[in-house]
Amino acid sequence: MIPVTIFGRASRASAAVACLATILGACQTVPYTGRSQFNMMSASEENDMGSQAYQEVRKDPATKLITSGSQYEMVKRVADRIAAAADKDAAKRGTKLNFQWEVILIDSPTVNAWCMPGGKMGVYTGFCRSRSRRRGSRSSWDTR
Repeated sequence: MIPVTIFGRASRASAAVACLATILGACQTVPYTGRSQFNMMSASEENDMGSQAYQEVRKDPATKLITSGSQYEMVKRVADRIAAAADKDAAKRGTKLNFQWEVILIDSPTVNAWCMPGGKMGVYTGFCRSRSRRRGSRSSWDTR
């Protein structure tokens, strides 16, 4: 058996306390749910990362953006309603999102849409077409 000195125990205890302090310091309250979560980066850092990734998608030569027309206007209306609802909900909870809401419509058959931290949204035309086929000529999620 190897003897453990007091110094060895103290070092391990100090390391454990330091780890525990780091973990507890990274716990934050989620604005919408009120639950605690472990978070290693701030909301500002998340928003910055979302903005950077969004700009990369926008500037990618393979990404064909649609910036006008009925599909674009519909996507813009829906995105504006999502932003307004999220901001209203945050205000009801006594918080402010501080998002710079933006949306892009990407010409692609992909059936998908996404939202990055900070309110950066993307919708693929395949998603719009898929929704339109299900409910007739007008998309079911565009309720005007």
